[in-house]
Amino acid sequence: MAAAGLLGDVLDVVLVLNVQALLYLASGAVAYLGLRSARQQRAAVRQRATVDVG
Repeated sequence: MAAAGLLGDVLDVVLVLNVQALLYLASGAVAYLGLRSARQQRAAVRQRATVDVG
């Protein structure tokens, strides 16, 4: 954040804020995809773990 403040003084403040927003959105998308794939893997393991005894 301090680096963004210093860059905001040198560059346009709105440009720095837009870049920060883009990075936040990108990191959120990566986290969402990671959590989604982890949930799918856990569900696949759970389905393999159940045994149909009948």
